[in-house]
Amino acid sequence: MTKTNDPPKQRGGKRPGAGRPKGARSATTIERERNARAAVDLVLAEIGREGIKRMQPLEVLMLGMHLALEAGNLPAAMAAAEKAAPFCHARMSSVVAIPPVPPELEPDPAPVPDEPGPQDSPDGS
Repeated sequence: MTKTNDPPKQRGGKRPGAGRPKGARSATTIERERNARAAVDLVLAEIGREGIKRMQPLEVLMLGMHLALEAGNLPAAMAAAEKAAPFCHARMSSVVAIPPVPPELEPDPAPVPDEPGPQDSPDGS
C-alpha cells in the first residue's frame, strides 16, 4: 500500500529562512573588528593629539598598514602598502643605465716616450 497524499520529505537543498541573515557579521569579522579597534585606540593614546596633528599623509598610511597587519586584516594592510609604496621605493627603470667609470678604474693612458728610441732617431739610421 502506498500513500500518495503525504508531502515529500526534504533531504537537502535550499530552505526558506535557513542560514545566516544577509548583512549579519560572523564571529571572525566581529573579532577582527574588535582587534582593530583595540590596536587603533592603543596607538592613538600613545601618539596623543599633538602627534596626530603633526602626522604627514605617508605616516598615516604607514600607521594604517601596521595597524591592519597587527589586527590580522591582510587585505587592508596590502591596500595601504600599495598606496604608500610609490613614496617609499623608487620605481624600477625599464632602461638600464650604464654607470660612469670612476677615475681610479679608467685604463692607463698610452705611454708617451720622453726620449726618442732607436727607431725614432732624428738622423734616420
